[in-house]
Amino acid sequence: MYKFVGSLNAKEIALSISFGVLLGLLALSSGKLLFVFFFLLFFLSRANLLIGIIVTIIISVSAIWLHPLICHPIGEIILTNQITQVVGGVLLKIPFFAWTMLDNTIVCGAFIIGIVLFIPLFLIVWITLKLITRKVTVSNNQSQLSNKLQKSKKLLKSNNCP
Repeated sequence: MYKFVGSLNAKEIALSISFGVLLGLLALSSGKLLFVFFFLLFFLSRANLLIGIIVTIIISVSAIWLHPLICHPIGEIILTNQITQVVGGVLLKIPFFAWTMLDNTIVCGAFIIGIVLFIPLFLIVWITLKLITRKVTVSNNQSQLSNKLQKSKKLLKSNNCP
């Protein structure tokens, strides 16, 4: 149960959201081998699985509209480039690489978008969560300090100290 929910560490949540976006983009495309590979990486990492699965579901539902609008044009640009055609032709002769379906424009576009967004999204979420938790911690410490001061004042008054 701990692995599924995990802790609410900022790094784990940021990693979960980043993996969720990548997996959500790859979930409905035909690149199932890429999805399985990144899901295994996600499952074996120290990410919060519950948050990652929720983000994967949300992104995969929205990917229905994202694939034709964003993923297909990006994949088409990459796959029609002469350099990637030469490299892709060589790589497609390898059976394992052919099963990734990276010769599909939607799979290629979704993969590139997910990889490009992974680290910046991780950093943005991590820094945001660190700032939020720092503000909450500071306000909690201030309220605890004021409570201790009030208790000490009451104690001093009850002991008739000036």
